[in-house]
Amino acid sequence: MKKTLTFVLILILALLPVSALAADEDSFTEEKDGLYLDENGEVDHGFPETVEKDGKIYVLSSVKLESNGDAEPEIHQEKIAELKEKDAKYPEETVTVDGVTYKLIPDSVKEIKREEKRETTVTDSMERDVTAGEDALEEMEVTVTDEETGEEVTAAIPYKESELLRTEWVADFSTEMVFSGYDADVFLFGDTIIQRNDAVPLTPDQYGIVMSYLSMNPASERITGAVWRGDPFMDGDTLKRVAVLSGETLHEIDTDYYEGAVELSSITYIAYEAEYEEFGETLEKRSSVKATATYTFSKMAETETEKESETEKMTEPEVVIPQKGFLQSTAGRITLIGVAILAVAGAVMLFLFLKKKKKDEDKPAES
Repeated sequence: MKKTLTFVLILILALLPVSALAADEDSFTEEKDGLYLDENGEVDHGFPETVEKDGKIYVLSSVKLESNGDAEPEIHQEKIAELKEKDAKYPEETVTVDGVTYKLIPDSVKEIKREEKRETTVTDSMERDVTAGEDALEEMEVTVTDEETGEEVTAAIPYKESELLRTEWVADFSTEMVFSGYDADVFLFGDTIIQRNDAVPLTPDQYGIVMSYLSMNPASERITGAVWRGDPFMDGDTLKRVAVLSGETLHEIDTDYYEGAVELSSITYIAYEAEYEEFGETLEKRSSVKATATYTFSKMAETETEKESETEKMTEPEVVIPQKGFLQSTAGRITLIGVAILAVAGAVMLFLFLKKKKKDEDKPAES
């Protein structure tokens, strides 16, 4: 008897959650996957505001969005410009290009070294007196200061060309003239007679006479002065006196140009190449999302629906439409099953109780 009662109690306790489940069926969820954010960061999930289920009205209470993280990140190639080794800088951890932020892929970083031989072109010049017989040099020695290193480099650069710079009169000659028969009153220069002058051999207006006598070219030569050198002296039976004539020659001064490459010390340059991948907000926006909607039973919404239904009945002709009754709903069926089992369990207990009572009455009374 005790075992039977224990079994019935266990059965009743096991059925209580089923009944409670039917009573607690006040919310449910629905999911939609493969949705995408629009340009405003919103999702058109399409969940209706209200849903009728098992004869009850449920209202959309919340929508939870969860990123699937399935968007492929865009790859950005970055090259750090070539810099001198002392100025080289490792790629930044993140870069932003056209509003999109990318993060460095560490394994993608490549260091590129380049040894550059450097040279500079140097031009220099010097003056040369062509009339004096000076020749142009084949090359000219120059000293260059390297602006990068401060080093001074000496090298020879070759002759390139010459051009006339200027012409100038140069006092570069003197000559002696011996006046023979100095005791005479006049001297004969070709067809020209010159009076003796004890102060100076010639006056400036007489220079041209002497130049003609000496076959000098007035375009490139000229006498600029004449003086006596010493006193008259006897040479045998003839009295003589020496005059010194000074003059200038017209010189051509050229500029000689030299030009060539001067080799400088080499410099090491470094460049970095790296790949960056998209991350953060822009990547999330391109990933698909899963939307989970939660619907909650609303007695108020159900009341409003019933009111609308009553209003429709009052204003429209009555149309009989088969409705889903309580016993046809899931909650109704579960509740009915629970009540039936409880009734059976109660009947069993009553039967056992009556049987025991009768058994006790049939026992003979103790004397």
